[in-house]
Amino acid sequence: MKNIVVIKRGRFTPLSLFVLELCSMLTIYDNTGSKRFETPINKGSKRVFKLMADDYVTLIFSVAKPIYFKLGDYCDIPGFGRFELVEPYKPTYNKATSGYDYELKLEAQHMKWRNKIMRYLPSVGGSECAWSLTATADVHLAQVLENIDALVTEIRMDGAKVINQRYLYNGATKWCITIDGSVVA
Repeated sequence: MKNIVVIKRGRFTPLSLFVLELCSMLTIYDNTGSKRFETPINKGSKRVFKLMADDYVTLIFSVAKPIYFKLGDYCDIPGFGRFELVEPYKPTYNKATSGYDYELKLEAQHMKWRNKIMRYLPSVGGSECAWSLTATADVHLAQVLENIDALVTEIRMDGAKVINQRYLYNGATKWCITIDGSVVA
């Protein structure tokens, strides 16, 4: 039998309540792709999506021994994509069961960027956070890509560039923005 997950979008109105049938088990992987833990979708687990605000999954489960989740651990949910642990999490000890209760919040990948500051010309050490640019869309998007690249790569003392694993998107680092014919450049 499959479990039902209730999905709430935006304000809670009758039209914004959707029910989605998912697989009965979710697997949580570490940032290398190895399986860390598997759990059924228990009562109270949910996915929340609010436009321009939240996009996360909360998994509720209990275990006898603690599981040490690390930043970057993720689960792939069919139809919704990858959700990652972006803040450290510590379970609650349950005296009644002598186990550990989890209410694990995994956020959508794009939510990692919400607290990042975009700068003008970050590749040459630019530190201007407020700037205006009177140019075409492709020039603006080039600035966005430069900022992503500056956050994703770290330069070591010997000058070598190293990928910062926290900012990978679906395990890839090649960011690409395509402007189609509907955008006036």
